Amino acid sequence: MIPQLILLATIGAIATAAPLDGASNVSAAQCKSFIPLYGKDLIFSFDQGASYIDLPNERSVVAAHANCFEWAKSQGYYVAVATADAGSPQGRFRCYGKNVPHYPEFKGNMKRLIAWREPDYLGPYDIPGYDIQVPRVGVYGQGMSFCDSYVEVGGEQYCKGFPKVEHSTLLLAKDCPKSQ
Repeated sequence: MIPQLILLATIGAIATAAPLDGASNVSAAQCKSFIPLYGKDLIFSFDQGASYIDLPNERSVVAAHANCFEWAKSQGYYVAVATADAGSPQGRFRCYGKNVPHYPEFKGNMKRLIAWREPDYLGPYDIPGYDIQVPRVGVYGQGMSFCDSYVEVGGEQYCKGFPKVEHSTLLLAKDCPKSQ
């Protein structure tokens, strides 16, 4: 009788400790792809606790960006910047991971809208400090298509506009698991 009670108590403890919806398991490593924003950067932003790596130049810029994104998400970053800055050794480019707020601390979703299409869900992260005002145009809210991306949190939308920087590409994680 006592071994059966111990077994039942153990099963009950495991069941209550397990997450109910899988949201607590959300991470950058689970994001399937990224969107490149050519000529954009987050200069000197979100570098606290972040890191970078020098990667070899590829024949294709798409392949180089994919390598940067794969490295960034393996380090836990939803956002990265690929740049050919002066600090890179010859034949290499620098990939910076950006330590942006994300789930579970941030309770919203990053999205992107291209005019006359459904919004693309990117992931459960934010890039604060780059909010810009944009007019709501038309019935379908096409004003958000003027944004580099936008965040939805608490029923509100916040348009993001990132600085233009030559020789840089901002890489935003896409197709990430949903937190909510």
